[in-house]
Amino acid sequence: MRYDYQCQGCETTFETNHGMMEKPKVQCPKCKSYKTAIAFRSLPTSYIKGNGYLDKAGCHRDMNLWQLRNNDPYKKMRQRGEKEDMIQKLKRGGKHQKNPKHFIVSSKK
Repeated sequence: MRYDYQCQGCETTFETNHGMMEKPKVQCPKCKSYKTAIAFRSLPTSYIKGNGYLDKAGCHRDMNLWQLRNNDPYKKMRQRGEKEDMIQKLKRGGKHQKNPKHFIVSSKK
């Protein structure tokens, strides 16, 4: 597997390949120092279909819910009850009824 390492001496970032279970002493190609640590700057992001932290829409809903509760940039502009309504909508997001009891009818002229 490919791993990114950063030298603690000269601050150079480089990549190398080794197995997942291996813990080799990696030498910096620039200053030849063995004081290196794994740098987590290029981890791949992947999503799987589902509800929760692994699907993209669920991640957005969870982040929006956290922002609304902790660091709401629109707090001064919100009307009374709007925040609670949005929290409930974000909590219910991603959950669908199998057999809905209402129908949407559009009238075309």
